[in-house]
Amino acid sequence: MFDDVLGQLNQVLNRLIGLHRQLLEVVRMESSALSSANLKEIQEITFSKEALIAAIQYCEVERKQSLEKIAVFYRRQVDLPTLNELTLLLQSTHPEVSGQFQTALTALRILIDRISEQNIENREFIESSLTHVHRMKNNLMGIQPTQSQTYTASGQSANPSERSRLLEREA
Repeated sequence: MFDDVLGQLNQVLNRLIGLHRQLLEVVRMESSALSSANLKEIQEITFSKEALIAAIQYCEVERKQSLEKIAVFYRRQVDLPTLNELTLLLQSTHPEVSGQFQTALTALRILIDRISEQNIENREFIESSLTHVHRMKNNLMGIQPTQSQTYTASGQSANPSERSRLLEREA
């Protein structure tokens, strides 16, 4: 019974690793699609990301269910053991499974970090592109940024109407 639950958890972890690898590849493809501004490809990648995230969430539910069964075995009712705690608990009784879980946890952490880094790069690229497009739009529309200069380069007042208003005499 307990070994079956450990086997199920191991399968779920392996599926999670596979899904995260696919997600990393999709996020990398998204970067090249953004660079080439291929709208159709960006939309397809977005749908792929959504599907992978849904599959990951489903696997997370399965992982939590397996951990609940393991928590019952270890008589832990308050909280579920984390994978780190589980590997420590299993080291003496199931050293091979403990090593597999530790390897899976390390792989997941690395993949999640790489996915996060790539997503940050993609977001920064999009933000810089939007800033550039906004500047181009303002140039086309003839909108100039407001200038707060009081004097010109030659030392004259930048706004002569203000000067005349300031020096006006009362009659």
